[in-house]
Amino acid sequence: MSEAVLYTIGSGVRCADGECGSLRRVVIDPIARRVTHLVVDSGQWPSRLVPVSLLDDGAEGITLTCGQEAFEGLEAAEEDRFLPADEENDLGYDPGQTMVWPFFGPSVAVAGLSPSPLILAGGVGATTRERVPAGEVQIRRGEPVEAVDGAFGRVHGLVVEGGDHTATHVLLSEGHLWGRKTVAVPIADVERSGTTIRVNYTKDQLKDFPAYDLAPTPV
Repeated sequence: MSEAVLYTIGSGVRCADGECGSLRRVVIDPIARRVTHLVVDSGQWPSRLVPVSLLDDGAEGITLTCGQEAFEGLEAAEEDRFLPADEENDLGYDPGQTMVWPFFGPSVAVAGLSPSPLILAGGVGATTRERVPAGEVQIRRGEPVEAVDGAFGRVHGLVVEGGDHTATHVLLSEGHLWGRKTVAVPIADVERSGTTIRVNYTKDQLKDFPAYDLAPTPV
């Protein structure tokens, strides 16, 4: 069984210089099937997202290598970034104790991951497919998205290929015009502008993308 089950939900968490809270949930990478972060709640400030790299493996209990000041400076654990876990996992946690990174395995038929490019309305084709490590994609679930002609929707997640864990597409969701349809846009056509994600397509072009099947590919 994975060593991650030693991170017992509700256990106290210590910083290098004192108590800093308790373990609220864990965050799981569904592609690699491993715990990547702990969600630690102090009761005094928003829960913090603690990378497992900050854990002191040689200490007793859950102990961080950083001090309380550094802990308070960690990223807030905004739960709308993640997906709820809806089934048992092999890491020893109940679904209510986990959150899942919004990564999805490739779906060749609808995500344009075959050798042929994804063809859009008007003959526009995704001829370039950039691939970047999933951990280096600075895109969060729930961030606003703008097409070239106005607001479109929000980021739903990433399409990540299981072989080398690289992100190839960003999943965009729009919930008003066409019933929460989610589409996969090649990552080469996505860029950040401040706090907004911009895509190099019009809203009509995005509307004509095929719906993406959100069922993760078994690993």
